[in-house]
Amino acid sequence: MKKINRSLWMIWAMALFLGGWMILPAVHAASVTLDWDANAETDLAGYKIYYSTKSLLSYTTMQAAADPSVAKQTSLGTGTNATVNNLLNNTTYNFRLTAYNTSNLESDFNVSFTSVAVQVSTFIAPDVTPPTVSITTPANNANVSGIVAISATASDNSGVNRVEFLVDGVLRSTDTTAPYSYIWYSTSVANGAHQVSARSFDAAGNSSSTLVNVTVNNLISDTTPPIFSNVSANPINITSVTISWNTNELSDTQISYGLTAAYGSSSTLNAAMVTAHSQNLTGLAANTLYHYQVRSRDAAGNLAISSDFIFTTIAPPIVSTSLWVNISPAGVSVDFNSPPSNYGFQGIVVDPRNSGTVYVGTNYQGVYKSTSQGAGWFRVDNPAGWNPGCGSF
Repeated sequence: MKKINRSLWMIWAMALFLGGWMILPAVHAASVTLDWDANAETDLAGYKIYYSTKSLLSYTTMQAAADPSVAKQTSLGTGTNATVNNLLNNTTYNFRLTAYNTSNLESDFNVSFTSVAVQVSTFIAPDVTPPTVSITTPANNANVSGIVAISATASDNSGVNRVEFLVDGVLRSTDTTAPYSYIWYSTSVANGAHQVSARSFDAAGNSSSTLVNVTVNNLISDTTPPIFSNVSANPINITSVTISWNTNELSDTQISYGLTAAYGSSSTLNAAMVTAHSQNLTGLAANTLYHYQVRSRDAAGNLAISSDFIFTTIAPPIVSTSLWVNISPAGVSVDFNSPPSNYGFQGIVVDPRNSGTVYVGTNYQGVYKSTSQGAGWFRVDNPAGWNPGCGSF
């Protein structure tokens, strides 16, 4: 094969020639397109591309062809461009371009002007695609009043990060999980025309928004919050409690609670409008004092917050299996030293609801109870909550 003039081998990717070196900018999307001037020799059969993440400057054509770590594109024909796909992102590749003739003679890497070396770096194309968002309720130009349920759908090629809800351009709520929704108390604005907007974001910070026009028409101006009554914590258990209360008008349900009057935790808002309210708090610490306040908002958006209340979770039952019980006509006695000869012992439990009451279970004579921590034993058939099989309440 004749030598090929270097000027006929230009790799094109917005390249700059500086002192005979070729400098290429980064290429998008883990692929690169190489473009070159045609070889004018009449016996040209085609071109071959060799590429690798390691340098190819010291390679011969035969070495590159035999090295499995060097990738090849060998069926390019006589065209003057080729795209190399499936490259790794954020990776530098070294390319060599050769020509071969109809006798299958190929230009060598180490012969001047018969092959061209190029270095290209790939990178991940930035995410510039904004998410889509639409408001499903209320409809555009809807008349609304009282509590308005606003819902939206959003999607994105890389995932939705959050959806913000705005009323007249003012941020009211943010939802990070689908289905995206917000409860708007329309009495917080004056009657008349208003705009409800939803704005979605993806992880790259791209955003899009949409809006609907609504007309607020609240006929009754209610500015009085609900009035509480019968606030109670019952039953109180070791790690949970049920808080109940009543309101004089329909309103929603929520509880703030914590170890101090600063609270710090809240139950999930129950938006159902009721007058008899009840919520369970779980995951509490045993034998611990808690502060709580109840919260209810009526249909007009008036929020009532109670004063501070307290409750103390009960201590877990104290169970001992180191005692034995003797039974005699005079009653029951506790022996700390040796087991009785006749009646086995199943457990002794201090009633967590009344620390002055102790229950003792036996194998053959049932359950005995003392109301004075050991004095005045008497037999009971079925103390509430007692499980003699496991010695616990």
